[in-house]
Amino acid sequence: MTSRQRRAAQHLARGLTQATSGQRVGVSARTIRNWLKDVPGFAEAASDPAEAAHDPDATQTLQDLLCSDDEKIRLQAASILYSRPADPDALQPPPAPEPGLVRASVRFGNDA
Repeated sequence: MTSRQRRAAQHLARGLTQATSGQRVGVSARTIRNWLKDVPGFAEAASDPAEAAHDPDATQTLQDLLCSDDEKIRLQAASILYSRPADPDALQPPPAPEPGLVRASVRFGNDA
């Protein structure tokens, strides 16, 4: 199952309609109906209480907002998604140097 299908199944499991679930992930209600019939595991996930209890992370929520009818909301969601670092560890400060290590500076070019 793709991430889009997983998000749609979560919406359905929470009780959203096929049309609303499709709109939130950027597909039609007809596509949702086809997924329910044709995608292995989709119908089960769409009716699974555990899926309904799954709390979507911020990235999933922003991806859903990319399909909003409101252009300003889509633009804001895209802006936030593209400004986030791809690597969550990039948000961590660099480790402190070990005690006793001396930092050296190296100069290149003419030292006059």
